[in-house]
Amino acid sequence: MEVGTLVGFGLIAAVLCVLLRKTNPEYAMVMALAAGVLLTIPAIRQVQEILNAVFSLTAAYAPMQQTIAVLLRAAGICLLVQFSADTCRDAGETALAGRIEFAGRVCVLYLAVPLITEVLQMILTLLQQQP
Repeated sequence: MEVGTLVGFGLIAAVLCVLLRKTNPEYAMVMALAAGVLLTIPAIRQVQEILNAVFSLTAAYAPMQQTIAVLLRAAGICLLVQFSADTCRDAGETALAGRIEFAGRVCVLYLAVPLITEVLQMILTLLQQQP
C-alpha cells in the first residue's frame, strides 16, 4: 500500500473517531484501535523484505553478525514498544504507556550488554598492547 493511501486512511479514521467520540466514546476507541491495526498490517508485510536484505548483508559481513542481530532485535523492540505505548495512550492509559516504554528501554539495554562488553574488552586489549 502506498504512503498516501495509508495517510488518507489514517486521517479519515481520525475524523470518524472525533465524530464518534461525541456520541459513542466506546465505539470511537474501538475504531481507533482497529484503524491502528489496519494501518500496521502493510508495514509488517514489508518487514520480510527488509529482513531478507539485512540477512544478505549479514552473510557478506560474517564478523558483524552478532552486532547486526542485536541492532535488529533492538529496532524490533522499539517499534513494538512504540506501537503498544501509543495504543495505550489512545485508550487513555498514559501511565501504562509509560511503563511499557520503560520496560522496552530495559530490554534494549539488556540486549546491548554483550556488545558493550565486547567493546570494553577491545579497549582493554588495545590499552595493554601500548608500550
